[in-house]
Amino acid sequence: MSTESLTAGRELNERVAEAMGIAVCKEHPLWPLHILNIHGDHSRGSSMLPAFSTSWEDMRIIVEWMCAKRWTLYLEVDTNGRTWARFISTKLSIVDTGINSIGDTAPLAVCTALLAAVEGEK
Repeated sequence: MSTESLTAGRELNERVAEAMGIAVCKEHPLWPLHILNIHGDHSRGSSMLPAFSTSWEDMRIIVEWMCAKRWTLYLEVDTNGRTWARFISTKLSIVDTGINSIGDTAPLAVCTALLAAVEGEK
């Protein structure tokens, strides 16, 4: 997967949510920007799709989710403001995606690193 072609925004946020197992309401007429709850419906409420690729606060959700799955995030920002992100598994056998995801911002780099890690685990 090429991480260079991905841009921050709703489409990437949806891809990240789906990679994390969060159902996204794409067609619901009343809640087009919402995600479904853990039950997969609106019976117990829903919430807005997090801005994973543009918000440091929402990026934290990704980092905590990956840490709970025993992945470690390596994050580096260079003097030009570009960010490199990489998730490495801390499970019994180390799984390294071998991909440094690069982005203009840390949230963008972390999103693409998550997608690379999830894809590499399959």
